[in-house]
Amino acid sequence: MMPELRLPAKCFATPEDEDVFFTQLPPVTMAYPDIYEYVIDIEDELVTEDALCVLLELFRRYDAPLGQFAVFETVANRGWFRDPEAWWYEAVFGSAKQQSGLPATLVH
Repeated sequence: MMPELRLPAKCFATPEDEDVFFTQLPPVTMAYPDIYEYVIDIEDELVTEDALCVLLELFRRYDAPLGQFAVFETVANRGWFRDPEAWWYEAVFGSAKQQSGLPATLVH
């Protein structure tokens, strides 16, 4: 099954954003409106570093949850994708404290 990403219904505020989804991002195979959001089908085998970064940035612009991107972690991209210094790290994977395996309230 192909991974799906979900954007709030207010997506594509500019023609440029819509153009990026449909013409410049090979992993996007389909995008269609649902009642409250846009559902975007992704061909995970086509997700490159550049495409993933563009998608993350677009989703951040629209205040969409970035945690849904965790499914795109692979052995090949783990080094840069899980970089705790990356702006998306906490939004995608949670805080470093949460990653320790202890409940966040117990880690200081």
